[in-house]
Amino acid sequence: MRGQNLFPVAARLSPKHWSGYRTPSHIAKCLPAHVFRRHFMYFGSTPPKNSLRTIGKAPPPGKPQYFAAYYLFAFPIPRTEILLWLDNAEKQRSSRAKILISEFVFLGTIGTILYNLETESSQKISSSPFDSPRFTKFTIISEENVSSTSKLLTIRPKITVQSDPYAGYWENGLWSVEFKQPLLQIARSYTPLPPNENTTTGDLRFLIRKEPNGEMSNYLFGLQANSEVELRGPHVEFELPQDVEEVVFLAGGTGIAPAMQVVHTLLEARKSDDKRPRVRIIWANRRREECVGGKMYKPVSRSDALTFDGTGLIVQQLQKIQQKYPENLQVNYVVDDEGTFIDQKMISQAINPSSAKMYGSITAESNSKLLFVSGPEGFINHFAGPKKWWSGRQEQGELGGILGRMGVGNWKVFKL
Repeated sequence: MRGQNLFPVAARLSPKHWSGYRTPSHIAKCLPAHVFRRHFMYFGSTPPKNSLRTIGKAPPPGKPQYFAAYYLFAFPIPRTEILLWLDNAEKQRSSRAKILISEFVFLGTIGTILYNLETESSQKISSSPFDSPRFTKFTIISEENVSSTSKLLTIRPKITVQSDPYAGYWENGLWSVEFKQPLLQIARSYTPLPPNENTTTGDLRFLIRKEPNGEMSNYLFGLQANSEVELRGPHVEFELPQDVEEVVFLAGGTGIAPAMQVVHTLLEARKSDDKRPRVRIIWANRRREECVGGKMYKPVSRSDALTFDGTGLIVQQLQKIQQKYPENLQVNYVVDDEGTFIDQKMISQAINPSSAKMYGSITAESNSKLLFVSGPEGFINHFAGPKKWWSGRQEQGELGGILGRMGVGNWKVFKL
């Protein structure tokens, strides 16, 4: 049987020296070290062979060789050398110094151009800060405490935006974005709050409430200013019809965010000289600290300034809009700890106001009456019945809960 070589491959790559074995000539005779030391500038001690162009006449054999050489494209590409034959050592030193300076200037110019291009691309002006469907990085620029369990986060895109990139979404209606939790690799949708008078173009504001078992809410609640977050979107949730006349919003907790979006769209974003829609919000919270200062709004003259001492941040923004549109916006506050709740009577008064003093006449045949229910899942189920899953998506499902039992006539109900 033939013998087998049991040595590993690594051992066979460098065989042991045997008697009479000669190293092949192509290995023994290595090229001179200076051949491998070619830089952007030609520093060889001998003239380059096969240069691209030769200027001047080479000296006779045995005579001193004075020359200078450089690469045409400033990079060590073979056969792109320009060879200059010179008369003496002084001209050689002078020419080589000029070539060296020129090469450095050239490379510096190229580096500056590349740096400027990189800077412009990283700080480019864009019409949208999002790069859907990928997540985009934003920076938290401020955090403001609303209560012991809620805060306002203001975030800013990394790029500069020329004009309001969200204007189209504000005009259409309800929209949201997704936040990414990088540790758990999950995403959750959040509704941006409408901008106020201090919001910088491109910034987004969010009301975050920390829930006991909320993986995303606890992550966002724990972030500090200058932290990075990743967002994806925007996603249109509901397009408000142009002919909408009345809106009633039952909001639970952070469900006030989409309610404020509707108010902003109908009263602020859509510029119209015609009659504006009427919006009535009933905002329910567990504790008063979530809506400090919230009570039935009493109209004041425009010359009188509103006082917000001790008033919650969300309540302040709502009251400012009420002062601007006193006939178009009404907000009622109910608090569990104070024994006030949304009941059938309160809903009936919202969809069928007994007094036409504030809102004017109501057209029974109107097809533009919208009733929204937004908040935690239990809140939506209680008032409008659960949503249903269909083909991997949540659909509205049948109307149930309190609204289903009481009947809402020609009001169109939407669960958010």
